[in-house]
Amino acid sequence: MTNTIIILESNKTFLKQIRKLLEAETYTVITCESALDAYKVAIKQQVDLIVTNVQLPKVSGLHLAKKLKSKAITDKVPLLFFGKKTILDAQVKERIASLGHNFLALPLNKSKLIEMIGHILHHEPVDDDDQNTEVKFQDDSGIEHDASQVDTDKFDQKEIKEGLDKSGEYREDYEASKVLAEITQQAEENLSSIIAAKEKSQLTPTSPGTTNYLGWWGFKIRPYSNTPDSRFYYNSKQHSEAITRLMHAVENMEGLAVLIGRIGSGKTTLARRMLESFDPSEYVVALMVIIHSAITPDWLLRKIALQLGVKKTETQKLLLIGQLYQRLVEIYEEGKKAVILIDEAQMLQTRELMEEFRGLLNLEVPGKKLLTFVFFGLEELNDYLALDEPLKQRIALKYTLHSFDRPSTRSYILHRLHVAGVTNPIFSEDAISLVYELAKGTPRLINTICNNALLEGFFLKKRYIDQNLIRSVGENLDLEEHA
Repeated sequence: MTNTIIILESNKTFLKQIRKLLEAETYTVITCESALDAYKVAIKQQVDLIVTNVQLPKVSGLHLAKKLKSKAITDKVPLLFFGKKTILDAQVKERIASLGHNFLALPLNKSKLIEMIGHILHHEPVDDDDQNTEVKFQDDSGIEHDASQVDTDKFDQKEIKEGLDKSGEYREDYEASKVLAEITQQAEENLSSIIAAKEKSQLTPTSPGTTNYLGWWGFKIRPYSNTPDSRFYYNSKQHSEAITRLMHAVENMEGLAVLIGRIGSGKTTLARRMLESFDPSEYVVALMVIIHSAITPDWLLRKIALQLGVKKTETQKLLLIGQLYQRLVEIYEEGKKAVILIDEAQMLQTRELMEEFRGLLNLEVPGKKLLTFVFFGLEELNDYLALDEPLKQRIALKYTLHSFDRPSTRSYILHRLHVAGVTNPIFSEDAISLVYELAKGTPRLINTICNNALLEGFFLKKRYIDQNLIRSVGENLDLEEHA
């Protein structure tokens, strides 16, 4: 029986090469790009080792280790950390050692990695000597890269999302991982309810009955994942109106459009829906996701230039603005329109950043703006836009998303069931009504409640989700009904 290893790494090129290396050693390899995904795998099946970067865009590796230690079904899973030497300072090494795990410093050495994995799996002492031999990995084009400096220019969307710098290296500020940990804390708390349901049903992680969740209900794909998936887009009246208004602002190059919504209201889904709707023969468009508030105007300006196709950005700001302006003129002369969608825009929290956007909106040719921004953010985005009154006055359109009403919640639940391949009713009308009460019409919470209910129903071998089961899930998630 081969050992099963989870590889947790956000850089796809690096992830692919590590997987190839370990599969050549006959290990069964599961790749994950976020700590939450790795956590889900670890609680559902037997895992012999997790190899993870110390610092991840979606919660730190150390936070994952602590979470695994807190649960009886995962507390024995060993971890092998890797990271840049600047990240692996004495404090981090001490924390890794206190959790009973091992680490390697980048750049990784193939033989050292394989040797250490073998020692860990066979419960042998591990030599803690730091390796000095560099290893080169190849991307799909055959170009070799240092494992600690994989060029991610060809993965621009992923790069923005994960907050990597231009060279693809991980941010060296370890404190950033704490910020990212807070972002996913609520998601992990929701996930804990799944573990509670599993322990309640007294099924072990390797029980044959736990591997057929989709088959039990007849799903082709998971119906209530909170990962953005355009297949599940629900065109409610307000979402349809929002995207129509935003597209109108873009088509007429009106400069700045803003979409405001509460947490989980569907802003990210709309952003990706818009991204997919643009005709590349008419638009040059990019989606940027701002994952923390520590970005600078220079970083922002460089990223926008890269996203719009500036190949090699200048370091001096005036020269960089000149490059960006020239690129925008080229796009205009090609008969196309330049558009930047910015998700999580409430992370833009300084007046300097808002002034930068105002300056970019001033890039024009006679009678025509050269660039349109669409901001997607929480309600506090209004406060940050107000930091620069001239920018606030340049907002051409603002639309606010509200929670679903009861009929929309029902239609949304049934819509996602249908997309997942099920047409017969699974939720009773009373259950759907209670989902609305608990989620208060918020799409993300609707997904969380329904997903937990289906999993609980699977463990209990039910064929129908009733109000009592929804109420139990609500209690596990600490959700309250309307008074």
